[in-house]
Amino acid sequence: MGFEPIYLVRHTKPAIEAGVCYGATDIALDDAAFATALPEIAQRLPHNAVVVTSPLARCRRLAEAIAAQQSHTNVQVEYDLRERSFGDWEGMRWDDIPHTQINEWRDNFLDYAPPNGESVRTLQTRVAATWQRLSATQTTPLIIIAHAGPLAVLRALMTNETLGANAMQSAPACGSILEIKLWPTVSEIRLR
Repeated sequence: MGFEPIYLVRHTKPAIEAGVCYGATDIALDDAAFATALPEIAQRLPHNAVVVTSPLARCRRLAEAIAAQQSHTNVQVEYDLRERSFGDWEGMRWDDIPHTQINEWRDNFLDYAPPNGESVRTLQTRVAATWQRLSATQTTPLIIIAHAGPLAVLRALMTNETLGANAMQSAPACGSILEIKLWPTVSEIRLR
């Protein structure tokens, strides 16, 4: 992908109570937070970029609004940019998830999968395949609108970081933009 910048954008605040695990659950956006954040987000993004998004509503809504404001004709939906499935944990309060399961995840961060859910390594594999395909075909700036997990994986891939608990916690906050410029030997990262 040459030297074009990549903009990793996390969806704005979802319409769900704090402290609830919602990974792959298709949660809508908080309307007030979205209305407040959209103008600033759209202003900070280039108008000549390809817009790529997770299929989940909280990302698609933001992607479609940005595309409409910037006269993009379409939004490219990438199924494998959806958030990690937390399986049986989805919809539970984090405090109510059995401590034994949380401890197993902490002790085997990359490979532990919640019951009926995905491991971080599974997330990494699908996001890496998507990134490899996108980076091989894009020649213009790229705006990727996704979730904390996929964005952390993308950042680690683009900057050659080891994917661990610290890298997973380095995703942009809701409504934030991380600009990455890929160079032959080093990547430049800037929170916008």
